[in-house]
Amino acid sequence: MLTGNGETPPSSHDRSTLVGDILAQLDLIMRNLKHRFHKSGDVEIFDLSMAQFRAICCLEERPVNMSKLAESLGVSLPSTTGVIDRLVERGLVSRHEDPEDRRLVVCELTSKGQEVAASFYEADHAITEAMLASLSLEDLRVVHQAFLLMSQGAAQLREAMAQETATVAGQPLRRAP
Repeated sequence: MLTGNGETPPSSHDRSTLVGDILAQLDLIMRNLKHRFHKSGDVEIFDLSMAQFRAICCLEERPVNMSKLAESLGVSLPSTTGVIDRLVERGLVSRHEDPEDRRLVVCELTSKGQEVAASFYEADHAITEAMLASLSLEDLRVVHQAFLLMSQGAAQLREAMAQETATVAGQPLRRAP
């Protein structure tokens, strides 16, 4: 198996060195993908701030009220309001009262917002396919196995996070760091 620079990696790396190397390679891949995305010509995707992009990703799953959206984004409600204001101005998000609780404002993607979200995934898939096209079948199998392992790790992390936020008598149970 080859590294990004065509060399076979030494097998004597310790865990922290390997993790550092993996993170460095992921960073390099992301920079290359970003460059390819900019060349793809999909202007709507690149006119989004990271906060706007993250909001679209959250809203892609389902309509969400502003408080839950702010919590999901990990930012304050006023910051979320500003992000959503700009997305509403661009016609990507709509806001309306929650029919069950008129005090809440619910946000959802408009059809244009759904198109922008879909175009991101389409461009991502096309660029990733192009990136993988140069790999041999043997290397593709290695990458496939690595992604299966990363998916398992992500599922375990998600489960651990769900357990951390499990409630006991209505109070969130949080473990000490």
